[in-house]
Amino acid sequence: MSALDQNTQAEKQLSPEELDLIRRLYQNENPDAGYDPYEPMVEWFTGKGKEEIMPLSAAPEPKRRWIPSKWEKQKVTYSVQRYSSTNMIDE
Repeated sequence: MSALDQNTQAEKQLSPEELDLIRRLYQNENPDAGYDPYEPMVEWFTGKGKEEIMPLSAAPEPKRRWIPSKWEKQKVTYSVQRYSSTNMIDE
């Protein structure tokens, strides 16, 4: 079988490998004949030591881990002291 080479405008004989490649493309297959779609899966996120480095969970951190900043602590402490002394003034 041959095909027209558009650069030289001449007929070019196709090798069996090229014909196999064309057949695979027409049948919507992988062009690489050595490709194995059922090869064993590579475990990227599991294994010893990897489960802590990159967890698969996208859950937000629990609120018990939240630690207020120094300034937030001071504001809350100030408000509590004012409330407990009943000297609250609207700001």
